[in-house]
Amino acid sequence: MNYIFHHNDPDGYFSGALFMLKYDKEDLTFIEMCHPDLPNHSDITMEDTVYIVDYNPGSIENLKDLCSRAKEVICIDHHISSYRKFKDEYYSNFKYIYNNNKTAACEQVAEYLHFTEIDGINLPIIKYVSDYDCWKHEYAESIHVFYGTLSVTCPEQAFEYFYKDINEIKMNGKSIFEYILYNAVKLKGFDGRIIRADRDYTILIKNTHLKGAFLFTEKEKEDYDFVCIINFKDGITDVQGSIYSDKFDCSELVTHYNIGGGHVGASGFNCSLSTFKLLFIGSNHA
Repeated sequence: MNYIFHHNDPDGYFSGALFMLKYDKEDLTFIEMCHPDLPNHSDITMEDTVYIVDYNPGSIENLKDLCSRAKEVICIDHHISSYRKFKDEYYSNFKYIYNNNKTAACEQVAEYLHFTEIDGINLPIIKYVSDYDCWKHEYAESIHVFYGTLSVTCPEQAFEYFYKDINEIKMNGKSIFEYILYNAVKLKGFDGRIIRADRDYTILIKNTHLKGAFLFTEKEKEDYDFVCIINFKDGITDVQGSIYSDKFDCSELVTHYNIGGGHVGASGFNCSLSTFKLLFIGSNHA
């Protein structure tokens, strides 16, 4: 069995879907991950291969446990927070594939599985998913592809998009994006403050289920050290969000507080509402 632990976002879903091009469905077990979930499963044996894509082993102890029970553990990730934590770990059956944040996990998985172009399969979609996930903006239509695949919530659904016309995906996504952008300008944020030992940081917070740094104007991003999108899950007791900055390391911030991880310029987090207030509304010194 191949256990595929994947992040719960488009990069994770499309990373997982690529394995469906290589293995029969009955040889795959997909397990969705969200911080602080630990990628593990009680049924893993020495006959099984564990893939961790667009995510990380979670903890050194969990990695040791996986390596002691699985035939092979392969982590394919592009988050600098993961690299900092696991770059020095060595086990004979552990592979850690990291590319210095240049491409998203789905591109790395495609390369690892030796997929470049297959007749009838829309693998070009991978470059758009990767571009949007890494915020490289090399392709202007990446955001349209993102919104054109907004209904994808698992690798099996992502797999279906390998057989769809890329231009149709872009066109549908463009319509959705333009509608969201029209409404985004109406969003008002509220000020927070991150108090740390070295200095205080300003942060503008917007409460919305919309996604992307484009929800902030250039002036807002210039005026604040960080900008942040939050929304509530499990009622109003827990917060999930994304934090962006062109000035400071977002990954260092969320990993310092052990609430998430990601990239230097953009990172995700999950925490309780009380923790969010403590860390981002300005009553914490850490």
